[in-house]
Amino acid sequence: MPMPPRVRDIDFGKAFADAGALWRAERELLVPIAGVFFFVPLLGMVMLLAASGIKASESDPQAMWAAMNALAKSALVPMVLFNIVTSFGSFAILNLFLQGAGRTLGEVLQFAFRRFLPFLGMDLVLGIAFNIGFFSLLIVPGLFLLCRTWLAAPAYSAAPERGLIGALQQGWSLSGRWNWLIVLLAVAAVFVGTIAIATITAILLGVLSVIGREAATVATIFVAVLLTTAAWLALTLLRVALYRASIPKQGM
Repeated sequence: MPMPPRVRDIDFGKAFADAGALWRAERELLVPIAGVFFFVPLLGMVMLLAASGIKASESDPQAMWAAMNALAKSALVPMVLFNIVTSFGSFAILNLFLQGAGRTLGEVLQFAFRRFLPFLGMDLVLGIAFNIGFFSLLIVPGLFLLCRTWLAAPAYSAAPERGLIGALQQGWSLSGRWNWLIVLLAVAAVFVGTIAIATITAILLGVLSVIGREAATVATIFVAVLLTTAAWLALTLLRVALYRASIPKQGM
């Protein structure tokens, strides 16, 4: 009886290189997808937060938590739409690379739309589970769950016929051994790099604010949203690269 294919250990450096290659190969399609489904909704959420009066510098955690809860209740519909739109953007990018190259932008979006509802359900359930684990169980269980299920989304995108349970099973299997730590390192590397760039940008814009406060505020919002969009796009490309890198080799 043939042995089942063995899960491959992920090469961290190669995964980043492959993500860069994916960007170079399809950037003409990635830019409009990220612009419409990441940048625009993110800009809307930032403007919503700005209009709510919530301050990131709020020193009282309880006051900040109460303000965020009040915002969630008053802006439930925009927040739900935000999650739907950004989830669709991620799913469209996953489909672009995992359902065969050579598709036009319209074909990619149409293909993703037909299979989106199950993906959205999985995305929402995993997001809720991660938040519960992250905020109520000392962070570690939430991070572990994130790492063990992060490859389920590309698994479903690559083969929707396997169903959500099959995708979750494969994602959990592919992140076994030490691969779940590689996933954590990849996610952390993108966010640390983004935070570093954002910090430098904030310092420079703080200097510019002496010249014109309103212009600096607009510039800060624009740069922050642009950096967040770039980080989300990079993470989605990493998802594809890590999934491909962990697929078991067939045969000997």
